[in-house]
Amino acid sequence: MAKRDTILVVEDEPLVALLISDALEDAGFRTEGAETAQEGKAKALANWDRLAAVTLDLNLKGSYGGDLGEYLLRRKLMAPIIVATGYGADGLHGAIMHLPVLAKPFDPDDLLDAIYRGIALQPWANTIGFSPLKRTIRRTIPKSAPRSRR
Repeated sequence: MAKRDTILVVEDEPLVALLISDALEDAGFRTEGAETAQEGKAKALANWDRLAAVTLDLNLKGSYGGDLGEYLLRRKLMAPIIVATGYGADGLHGAIMHLPVLAKPFDPDDLLDAIYRGIALQPWANTIGFSPLKRTIRRTIPKSAPRSRR
């Protein structure tokens, strides 16, 4: 199994893409960048087994980035898709309307939190290939239910 250590950053604003990529790389991820939905699709397919997550802007040089999100969902991408957009949840429709949304501008820690939470839900999260991030996930995500006192 390939190591899932890559995050696809689909963002058409170069400065925003750089800020997102820097935050992710500082957290230990590799990043692949794409400025259009078409480029994002090609890079997603090329890195399919290594994708740990995708960050997706909705307005990509005049096209709707949600189409890429819907494509990735139809292909059953085994990685979380985080929508990072200036439109907030109002810009979501169709199959992507239930994806997590970060409204721009956002704090890089909020992005990492959303990614770690999404990764923790993936069936591959406990594989050896994901081990470099396990400790970070355990520290970042609190226990969801209190322990019983039996």
